[in-house]
Amino acid sequence: MDVKRPFWAWTFSEADGTPSFSRVITVPIVFFALGWVTHIVWKTGALPDFMGLIAFISAIYLGGRGITGATSVGTSIANKDNNKSNP
Repeated sequence: MDVKRPFWAWTFSEADGTPSFSRVITVPIVFFALGWVTHIVWKTGALPDFMGLIAFISAIYLGGRGITGATSVGTSIANKDNNKSNP
């Protein structure tokens, strides 16, 4: 673990140091959701039902994790094929 890296570099990266798409895209989605809920509470004076919001944030996050996972699997397969063809 490299302790000289800034906090934000660790926050938005995977364990191996590569940037994480799902973590980066989740931040603006969460801030949008917070602003949206704040606006609803400000206008109506009541808390909205959070199940749809939770499903939306979860879908975005899990979709990003799926993209990251598929990319790493595809990269691993491509590297394995390249290593077989280059003796």
